[in-house]
Amino acid sequence: MTGTEKLIGDVTTWLMILAPVVSGLLIVYFSIRRSAADEMDTKKWSNRIIVAVVSCIGAVLGAATLNIIIGYYK
Repeated sequence: MTGTEKLIGDVTTWLMILAPVVSGLLIVYFSIRRSAADEMDTKKWSNRIIVAVVSCIGAVLGAATLNIIIGYYK
């Protein structure tokens, strides 16, 4: 196993851990802001929550895909 494969493996492992944690914190923050917002801003905060969820899914799927690809080189 080369250093690059180890580096990518470590980065993807941390990404799979950190992405849901950071996304969860952002969703809590956005939900608090949405509950205190007026009618127009509520839609903005709702969209930001959706973006946070989709970004989390994308990050985890991307990291998993990289882990699968790196697995073929072992």
